[in-house]
This record gives sequence, C-alpha cells and structure tokens, in this order.
Amino acid sequence: MKLMRMYLVKRRQELDMSMNETSRVVDMDFHHYRRIEQGNIDQVGFLLFCRIAHALGFGLDEILEQELIYQQERKEWN
Repeated sequence: MKLMRMYLVKRRQELDMSMNETSRVVDMDFHHYRRIEQGNIDQVGFLLFCRIAHALGFGLDEILEQELIYQQERKEWN
C-alpha cells in the first residue's frame, strides 16, 4: 500500500471539492489526479504541482513544504 498525500486530501475536503472537480480545475485526467493523491505517482512535475497548488488554494511555499514532508514520510515508510 502506498502512502497517500493526505495534505491534498485534507485541503480538497476542506474546500468541499471532489477529486473529479479538482481534476477539472487542474485540467488533468481524473485518474491521473487520483493516482497523485493516492501516492501511486511519486514525483509530480513542477508546472502540474503549481496548477494543483492554485486549484487547492495553496501558496507555492506551503505546498512545497507539505510535499517535502510527504516525501520524507514516504522514504521512512519504505
């Protein structure tokens, strides 16, 4: 089982957005977005990361900090 990006899930839920709605706002395939949230995709490109940050109301510094924490937890998880 992969470690989920709970910071994305939590923010999306705080905004009362579904994964489908979020993927539409980010302008990406729903299944691809789901794989990112679920941790099935380890690395996310910078421009896509910026679009996710904008859609979920993160500042770039905030989302990068959360992703660094996630990546560290993922490394410890394995």
